Amino acid sequence: MMSYRELTEVAREELKIHYRSERDKRTCDRIKAVLMYDKGCSLIEISEILLFWP
Repeated sequence: MMSYRELTEVAREELKIHYRSERDKRTCDRIKAVLMYDKGCSLIEISEILLFWP
């Protein structure tokens, strides 16, 4: 089972800054997934939103 640890406000802001400057779509999707998981989205919801197929 995965352990869950919330991101700090600083880490959240660093990810957002990195997202804005990143050009690789896959990296952007991964950053979005981390931010959504931190907000409480389930893994199923994240995969549906980002169109990842199981």
